[in-house]
Amino acid sequence: MIAISYAYVSAPFLIALFLGLLIPAIIVTAYSRLWCGLSLACVAWLGEIVNLSGPLFNIGLSIFPADLPIAMLATSTLFRWVFIKDTPKRSWAWLLLLAVFALNLVLGLATNGTAAGVQARPEFYSLVAASYMMSFRIEQAEFSALFKAMIVSGFMVIALCLYRWAVYYGNITYLLPPGGTYNIDGAIRVVPSNAALLLAQLAIVGLFFRSSTTNMTTSRWLAPFALACVLVLQHRSVWLAGIVAFLLCFSLNRAQKAPLWQQIFISLAIVVTAAAPISLNTDLSTQLRSSAQRAISGQDTVSDRFQNWNSTLQAWINDGPSAIAIGRLAGSDTRRTVQDALGQSREITYGAHNHYVSTLSSLGLLGLLSYLFVLVTNINSLKLIAKKSCAESSNAALFIILIGSQVAYYVAYGTDTMQYLVMGASIAWISCQSKPNKENMTQSYRQHRTSHNYSRAK
Repeated sequence: MIAISYAYVSAPFLIALFLGLLIPAIIVTAYSRLWCGLSLACVAWLGEIVNLSGPLFNIGLSIFPADLPIAMLATSTLFRWVFIKDTPKRSWAWLLLLAVFALNLVLGLATNGTAAGVQARPEFYSLVAASYMMSFRIEQAEFSALFKAMIVSGFMVIALCLYRWAVYYGNITYLLPPGGTYNIDGAIRVVPSNAALLLAQLAIVGLFFRSSTTNMTTSRWLAPFALACVLVLQHRSVWLAGIVAFLLCFSLNRAQKAPLWQQIFISLAIVVTAAAPISLNTDLSTQLRSSAQRAISGQDTVSDRFQNWNSTLQAWINDGPSAIAIGRLAGSDTRRTVQDALGQSREITYGAHNHYVSTLSSLGLLGLLSYLFVLVTNINSLKLIAKKSCAESSNAALFIILIGSQVAYYVAYGTDTMQYLVMGASIAWISCQSKPNKENMTQSYRQHRTSHNYSRAK
């Protein structure tokens, strides 16, 4: 009993000591090892999905699952940007975007208190993830590590979907969340749209890319399961983003240089494999047909979202010149009134349901123009590399497909940590293509000198 008593009293101190040693060790490892930083970002991303984007606990300040992993990642990123010299070239537009966000957040904290930090969380997570990737030279090993992290995260999402469907449709009430369902938009949507987007991207990658150096073989085996989950989840905007990615695959003609007939055959095989079990369930098949018709026609979504965007922009304009320049201060009141399909007015507080509108509202013209400049220059650089007949063209095509699906997805949804990891990696990778590292330069110089000396000797 004495031993148990001592253990009970000392446990909090031992836990604090353990965390006091563990957290700095993780930060140091993420500083020097990309896989550790990727793990932190993926844990943060998955934590939000598992916890339904809600807080873990409240200590006068709401603590969310992603807060600690992202805080550690942000610390590692800051140290890398300050102390690591051999890093990819930093875009002035990206630096401006970070500066606008920091200024907006500081002013928001001074004006609105802790509400500013809670409201700025999604943007902070995403900007940290992209900035961390930009602090590394992204070459083939790092490229492979990124897609391995995406595949592992995708596997976890599929497992979570299967578990939640079993719990809900098996009516295991004591395992259900307090609200009874995992998503207020529909019981079958057991994970949010950003998780479904990752699955759609992995399905497309599995269809068209097979390089073992980027873990695409694993992605191909995962593709039927990922595609089936995307269909069942019925996030219609994700379906459209997936179609954009699918069309980009054919237009780029970089599907591992496989013949067109083989691409089509593999695509049909995976689609049939994914859809066959679903077609056996009559109710689910009916739901999918209805969702597909609504996705094409924009039924139940377009009018509501246009009103949402208009109300968000009106509130942004009404906040004056400062808001127009750097956005509404973090923590500002986001309540606004819209009309539903029956013409009745109702108040909403959720996000703008559009990444571009949300960026304009929260970071102003400076923030949106900085983001768009980075996005457009990034895509243009990738297109130039994809057109070349070189080993890197396949990687460039893959980045274009993923970022193209992001661009389409962001019309209906907001920022996402996983997608910013991809964008940050693509920016750093492009910089590495135009700036060879010192080792390669030294090796090329030595080869040149050796060839020159041999010619002179002859």
